[in-house]
Amino acid sequence: MRITVRDVRSGFEARSGGARQLVQIHGREQRMLYGLKSVEKLLANGGKPLLMLSGCGWNCSGSGQRPVGLMRELALLGYAAIYHSTLERETRLVDNVLVIDRVGLDAAMPVLLKERGSVISTLPTWMPLVRSFISAGWRFVYDLIDDWDEFAAAGDLNKSALQNEREMITSADVVTCSAPRLVCRASALGAKEPRLILNGGPAGPLPVPEDPPADMLTEGVRAVYSGYLFGSWFDWNILNHLRDTPGISTTVVGKYENVQQAPSLRFVNEKPYTEAMRYVACGHVGIIPFRGKLCYSVDPIKAYDYWAGGLWCVSTPDVEPLAGRPYVILARREEFPEAVLAAAGKKDRPTAKFIAANSWKARAKKLARELC
Repeated sequence: MRITVRDVRSGFEARSGGARQLVQIHGREQRMLYGLKSVEKLLANGGKPLLMLSGCGWNCSGSGQRPVGLMRELALLGYAAIYHSTLERETRLVDNVLVIDRVGLDAAMPVLLKERGSVISTLPTWMPLVRSFISAGWRFVYDLIDDWDEFAAAGDLNKSALQNEREMITSADVVTCSAPRLVCRASALGAKEPRLILNGGPAGPLPVPEDPPADMLTEGVRAVYSGYLFGSWFDWNILNHLRDTPGISTTVVGKYENVQQAPSLRFVNEKPYTEAMRYVACGHVGIIPFRGKLCYSVDPIKAYDYWAGGLWCVSTPDVEPLAGRPYVILARREEFPEAVLAAAGKKDRPTAKFIAANSWKARAKKLARELC
């Protein structure tokens, strides 16, 4: 049975189950129209078009990921900022950024390709779509945010996702990297002059609530973890060491499954970013219990959040980008509890100047020099 656009617009309802099909088509047409109109309205404001093709949804990890942090700030710099990932299911304006689903983006492609702007990709899987923008004269930036080879080796990424990476790197006008080892990796894959742009965080110190969140543990030294819990890089044994150490209570902010709560270890689930930062601001020490080779190239965003909360970070040595950084103690698994206690006793704390210099605002200004 064939249902046309005219049928949809006139409210035609077909028999033999056609009504359900009609609703789906009608919904898709509305999403297409809304996506197109939203892009046209955004471009009418005069900003330079900027499209982010991301591997994470806008709301992933409480909207605290690198592509989201950068796009918020680039929108404030005047770009007509559009954000897309395969996880988006609707089009909406968030923090001056147009977050668009695939149906809306497909509808808006003819309009976008008539413009001249910049497209940023964080995953090689976007190469087929990126080719269209390159052909239309857009500037292309590949933002290399992780060592994807190590992610694939650890089982955290399907190896097929990397088949277009070399083409993506050699096709890019510029390759930006979030950690020093990634600069070396990009060069080995053919990048001419990859740029190091580290991760970032809030532009200033976090406000400290009068009272901690009601479900936060507050006895003794308050260790806080905020972030993703499902990767192979997360060392659960470190949490067990902290749980078994008197004088330390650990609150974990992040989506979880099948965990065991304890009097000194509490999981409070994933929170929106601003709410998650309330836990950080009420903590004493931020922890980064990561392990494995893929962490050699991880510049953890949570470190910047912890610093903005006035906290020292305790991390494993595997997180190489933190080595030698201020307000950091590196400790192996068995040393972690002692390091947390030591970090809590530090008198010097991250300064407002340090926080601002390592903010998403500062990183976005550096990235903007590579865009149209």
